[in-house]
Amino acid sequence: MKAHPIKVLFGSSATHSFISTRLIEALGSSPTPKHFLICIVVLDGKVVSYEELFMGCPIQINSHEFLADLYKFQLTNLDIIMGMDWLSKY
Repeated sequence: MKAHPIKVLFGSSATHSFISTRLIEALGSSPTPKHFLICIVVLDGKVVSYEELFMGCPIQINSHEFLADLYKFQLTNLDIIMGMDWLSKY
């Protein structure tokens, strides 16, 4: 698979990690989604449910590869948010 530079936020205030719908479409092929329901309180106070989880997505930083479980999310200015689930693992 071809490497794509992406905009990533490492967010210690995010409990989970997310991938933008736009990036999933741009990559063309992605890991098979699994369905695990989570409910998230977003910045404006709304509770939003997400269930499409892409497990084991390879993320390369310099020459190191890390795996991430990413929930599909409508992100506007970012491609990925790496939350505490990922940060605490690595």
